[in-house]
Amino acid sequence: MEASDVNVKIVTTQTADGESETFCTETDGTLYRRDDSGFSLAYTEPDEELFGSETSVTLCDGVLTVERGDALTLTVEPGQKTDGLYRMPFGSMPMCVGGKELTFESGDDYLYVHAVYTLETEGQLISENDIKLTVQLLYADSLL
Repeated sequence: MEASDVNVKIVTTQTADGESETFCTETDGTLYRRDDSGFSLAYTEPDEELFGSETSVTLCDGVLTVERGDALTLTVEPGQKTDGLYRMPFGSMPMCVGGKELTFESGDDYLYVHAVYTLETEGQLISENDIKLTVQLLYADSLL
């Protein structure tokens, strides 16, 4: 499988209890597969709280999956609720991901994903989330 060096930019807006907070992350990563229906991407988390965590993002057949090491697996599929588990140092928290919206576009040197979903635990809404993921190829000669 051919790999390409990419720049990854993630803008996340999380709304909980009527309060919204936006987080921006930018790092380099590796794009392993890309076609008209999706991609596979890996990068290391640069932010202080998650620093060094290996994250993989896969979009395939309209389903977005985010895996952050052993701590988190999150699956977003519009119109579906999927169960997950968030592992923290003090224990695990069951969660349910409610997929609301997922769009994907790609060009010769970029990918763009927009995902909207909710997180619930034990039937209680934790947050509504809006993620915009932009992947830009770093070198023109590395196009897949």
